[in-house]
Amino acid sequence: MATYGGLQEMAQSITAFLRAHGGAFTTATNYGAPLESPVSSTEAVRVTLLWVTPQPTHRNDAPFRNLAGQLEPPPLTLSAYLMFTTYGGDVDPATAYQLLGRILRIFHEEPVLQLPIDGVGEGELTLTLVPTAADLMEKVFSPIQLKHRPFAIYEAGPIQLRPERALEPSAPPVRPGGIGLEVTVRPPPAIVRVTPGRQAPGRAVRVDLALGGAALDQLTIGGAPVPTAALAGTSAVRAVLPAAAPGAGIPLAVRTAAPPGLWSAAVHLTLLPASAATVDAPAVDATSMASPLTLTGAGLADATAAMIWPDAGAPGDGDVRELALASATPGAVTIGGAAIAAAVTAAPGQRSLVGVPLRLVLRCATGAFTPYVLVRFVP
Repeated sequence: MATYGGLQEMAQSITAFLRAHGGAFTTATNYGAPLESPVSSTEAVRVTLLWVTPQPTHRNDAPFRNLAGQLEPPPLTLSAYLMFTTYGGDVDPATAYQLLGRILRIFHEEPVLQLPIDGVGEGELTLTLVPTAADLMEKVFSPIQLKHRPFAIYEAGPIQLRPERALEPSAPPVRPGGIGLEVTVRPPPAIVRVTPGRQAPGRAVRVDLALGGAALDQLTIGGAPVPTAALAGTSAVRAVLPAAAPGAGIPLAVRTAAPPGLWSAAVHLTLLPASAATVDAPAVDATSMASPLTLTGAGLADATAAMIWPDAGAPGDGDVRELALASATPGAVTIGGAAIAAAVTAAPGQRSLVGVPLRLVLRCATGAFTPYVLVRFVP
């Protein structure tokens, strides 16, 4: 059972799941309506919500008593039907077919998505390929008046949407005028996200935290405490991974200062080979868009360009933007201030990305992309 705050979170998590598989999925995958033209000038994948339907087995769920002791109606439980359409980079449809084939293999090998993904959702989301016949194709493409393009339809569910109605104050534990009890429950700390999500030993990562108002005592990586540097204006810290065997998962956990000194659940980070192309998490949360940006890392000598898009998602094609590199060495790349300013400021048909949290990847000459890091450009 997957629990979301809204259907947009479902689309966001599925899109992020595909982007994590690298290659063209990294920047080409977006959710929204299919492209008007079945032949795109660039590689593209669209995740489109066609319709939703109630889960039959949950129609008669009984009311439940929430944590405040109130009787609540059962959450809305749905199945969502999603259409995945693919587009090639030229008039030859081979690339579009190859992208669709990768999607089919990915969901065949991993039909159950473990949530949260990209910071949204709870539980598990199951995707099942829907058998397609001629009448179903007509029902899909005729109403939206689109030419046929490579596609597959999946049923995603079961999905429960959290109720929007806020909890009402519960009844007092004793009669008015009697003894009053005030109990404060402090939630345990949590690691919200680690970026990059895959990193090489000895490189830096950004760890976003939820400490529940407590102070951070220590961050452990692989069970050993490591130094951290706070990122001003955020609840995140920057840390350097210790040397470890590449390819293995390495656990990260945090503890708050006493009292109460609580530990978070461990989050496992996948280690890349030491020779992999990767970028360190920046040491600051925001940089001036008029100044050059230098990103350190490893294996960056053949980096050819940088690409950015909003961290919250890129519903429009104009939200994914390419930046030329001023220089590239094995240990660092530099992006000029003029290139940054031109990319993030508003242009005809595009929105401004100034001050917006962005994901940044580097494209290498081999066509591979580095795992993304978070950046933000301010005037």
